[in-house]
Amino acid sequence: MNASAAREADFITRDGETPLYRHGPATGPRCRGAIVLLHRGHEHSARVAHVVDELDLPDFAFFA
Repeated sequence: MNASAAREADFITRDGETPLYRHGPATGPRCRGAIVLLHRGHEHSARVAHVVDELDLPDFAFFA
């Protein structure tokens, strides 16, 4: 998966907040699972995007 292929999305929580996240779909022949990358509250998900490329796991979807 290439971090630049990730797309931004959001959802509404039960308490009405709208957090933003990035999703990078698996690019291999089949998706074997998902990896969730967490970051500190004062940062944003783009700060961990380089980890996706460094891990080089095309059969896994990524969420950050």
